[in-house]
Amino acid sequence: MRRLLALIFAVSVWFCAISPASASLDHLTPCSESAAFQARKAEFVNTTADPNSGA
Repeated sequence: MRRLLALIFAVSVWFCAISPASASLDHLTPCSESAAFQARKAEFVNTTADPNSGA
């Protein structure tokens, strides 16, 4: 009986204490419109073919 009561209590606290996640994507800027991304894109060096480029 104690375990059942503890389980019911734990489940009720778990459902009541967790707030639902909410995310808004309205404030995000696409990379094609971002000046900061365009600056990083201009400085990009392709290192795929050269394994020693990061050394």
